[in-house]
Amino acid sequence: MTGHDHDVPYVEHEVGTVAGDGFARRSTDEGVRVEGHCPRCQGPYVSAYRRGYVVVGSKGLFSRERAEESDPVTGAVHICECGHPHPGQPDALPFVGCGAQWRIESGTEET
Repeated sequence: MTGHDHDVPYVEHEVGTVAGDGFARRSTDEGVRVEGHCPRCQGPYVSAYRRGYVVVGSKGLFSRERAEESDPVTGAVHICECGHPHPGQPDALPFVGCGAQWRIESGTEET
C-alpha cells in the first residue's frame, strides 16, 4: 500500500465494490467499527455502524432504513472521511475526504 495521496482532487466518485480483506471490523457495544484505507486516496478510514441498520442515501443526511437481517458493513455505502481537505472540495460538506464512495464485499475480519 502506498501512503495517503493528498493531491487527489475531490470528485464524487463511485469506486464500486472493494475486497473485504482490506478492512477490519471490530465489534462494539453499539454495533461495528470498520477500519481501513480509502481505495481512491489511500487515506485512513474509520466509521461506526449500528447493527440492524443499512445506510441509504448520502452520509450527510444519515438516512437509515430498518433491516434486521442486513450486515451493516457490506450493506452500507462507505464514504471517504480521511480528514484531509482534498483540492476542490466544497466548503459545505459534513465530512472531509476525496469524495470516493464504495461498498465492501464480505470477508472483513471481525475482532
